[in-house]
Amino acid sequence: MEEASQTWFLSLNRNSVSMSSERESCFYLAEILQQTHRISDAVDNIKRGIDICPELSNSEFNLVSLVFKKAIQVPRNGIKYLDNILDENVSGETSFPKDHVIKTKTGLVRELTDICNDFINLIENLLLPKAKNPESMVNLLKLIGDYFRYISEVQNIPDRSEYVEKSLKHYERAVKVAQESLEPFSLVCVALSINYAVCLYEVGNNKEKAIEIGQKTLHDLSSNLNVYEGETLNEAKELITQIQDNLRNWT
Repeated sequence: MEEASQTWFLSLNRNSVSMSSERESCFYLAEILQQTHRISDAVDNIKRGIDICPELSNSEFNLVSLVFKKAIQVPRNGIKYLDNILDENVSGETSFPKDHVIKTKTGLVRELTDICNDFINLIENLLLPKAKNPESMVNLLKLIGDYFRYISEVQNIPDRSEYVEKSLKHYERAVKVAQESLEPFSLVCVALSINYAVCLYEVGNNKEKAIEIGQKTLHDLSSNLNVYEGETLNEAKELITQIQDNLRNWT
């Protein structure tokens, strides 16, 4: 219930959090709220914290990414589910409530688009201007590309090209920064390459380039695993598996 959620949110702000600053309280609450599936409230706290100071630590960046990914998860999954229902009823059964399903899907598309645009604006207007190093710039530009891609995936074909173009533009900007400043086998670059290739393959109508990027990224990372250890080595191995899975599906 909205009232119960709001009351609990206010009591945490006033009584339960002993933090050194209002900004720290916002991110602390956002972590609690996302853990308890209060994603909308978590988003509000993140935006409030960023308004106070948009320079993010690594842990704050990871939290922001996680919360907005969770925010689009419900409408994104709902759209996929309804698309499957529509595909399964192409025969046009008279008892199938097609108009209602389409109306529900339209509402979910609008919800997802609004969330994505909100996050894109937050990055472009507040986070990106304060990015202090190439890794931050690449991560943020990649996220903009990701969220334009999420919008493009749920659009009808005639309306898709605008968002695909914006997505590719930001991936390419991120690639340019990465090529100028980072090693191609760095995990930041690898994550960018994976998502850029997915965009090219799934909505960008350039499957050959997607496969080429995937193969090069796999080679670069596999050839330099010796530079990683511990948790980052595990992350690198997980990324290798992800690339291999993509290439297996694409070739």
